[in-house]
Amino acid sequence: MKNPIGNQVVNFSQKANNDIEQVAKCEYAKIIPPQGMMRPKQVLDFVPFSRTTLHEWSDGVRFPKPIKLSPTMVAYKNQEVIAWLESHSLASDDVEGV
Repeated sequence: MKNPIGNQVVNFSQKANNDIEQVAKCEYAKIIPPQGMMRPKQVLDFVPFSRTTLHEWSDGVRFPKPIKLSPTMVAYKNQEVIAWLESHSLASDDVEGV
């Protein structure tokens, strides 16, 4: 599929559309758009820890792994950050109810 300028247009797969729709229903999606990326400084506005902890935890296990945009620049997928925030807010809700 080509757009009028002649650049290639890539369609989202059905799975990606379903993932985005599911993330869009959560609380943080009202603040963070499900599509796109955030730099670490922007992510820090939503997490309760420091830049150092963000860097140390960004291994893909404790926090989503960032994408390297250049040798000195990384960004996090909004969809992954939203999913992490939602999973941890649900866990903290369970603890409060005990």
